[in-house]
Amino acid sequence: MVVNIGLYFITIHQHLARLNTGSRLSMENNNGKVVLKDQDRVVAVLSKQGAQFWSAKINAIESVTVLAMVRRYRDDSEEGYQARCKVEQWELPLVEVVFGDTCIG
Repeated sequence: MVVNIGLYFITIHQHLARLNTGSRLSMENNNGKVVLKDQDRVVAVLSKQGAQFWSAKINAIESVTVLAMVRRYRDDSEEGYQARCKVEQWELPLVEVVFGDTCIG
């Protein structure tokens, strides 16, 4: 099980490394979490606060586009969070979300 989790993270980081400015993603509810996907691959999971904000708006989203990739380092995190980090550095997509004509409130 641990080996599978390790391979899972390697796969996610390799997939994130392939994203570029302009890459199109989707935002979906996935088992109670809000995720960003590239094709069928989850590339990011939103925080609880992010999920609360976006979950009711997902149906109004027209597009999600990568504007930049942000590199984070374990040392950037608060001390209490650093122990939870599984890698020394990682990337996350900074995205633009465009809504359709639907009122999202």
